[in-house]
Amino acid sequence: MSRIALLQELRRMKFSEYYARTKARKLTQIEAASLLGMSERSFRRYGKRFEADGADGLFDRRLAKVPQNRVGVDTVMKMLALFDTQYWDFTPKHFHEKLVASHEFKHSYNWVRLTLQARGRIRKAPGRGAHVKRTAIMGHRSGCVSQL
Repeated sequence: MSRIALLQELRRMKFSEYYARTKARKLTQIEAASLLGMSERSFRRYGKRFEADGADGLFDRRLAKVPQNRVGVDTVMKMLALFDTQYWDFTPKHFHEKLVASHEFKHSYNWVRLTLQARGRIRKAPGRGAHVKRTAIMGHRSGCVSQL
C-alpha cells in the first residue's frame, strides 16, 4: 500500500470514529474537528460527504485530478529525443537555451533539468563539501587581523 493510500485510509478511519462519537453526542463538532486538525466548518462538510457517499466520500478528490499545468507526454518525448539525437553533448543549461531559441519551447530550465535527471540522461551535480558550506554560512573571513 502506498503512503498516500495509507494516509487516506487512516484519515477515513479516524473521521468515521469521531463522526460516530459526535452523532452519539459524546463529542462536540468543535472537539472532533480539533482532534482531526481541521476547522469545524470542514468537519461539517466532511460529515455531509460521509452521509451522502459513505466512507468513499472522504477520499481526497485532488489526488484523482490531473494538474492543469502538467506537461504533455508528447512534449516530454520530443524533448528527450532531441537530447538523445542532436544535443547529447550539451549541458542542461545550454540544451534549454537551444530548445527555447530553435524549437519554440515554453517550459522552464528547472523542469528540463529535473526531467533529464529523472530519465537518467544526466546525473545530479555532486554536493558541495562541508568546508564550502561552512564558509558560505559564516561569510568569507580570512582570519587575519589587520595591523594598525
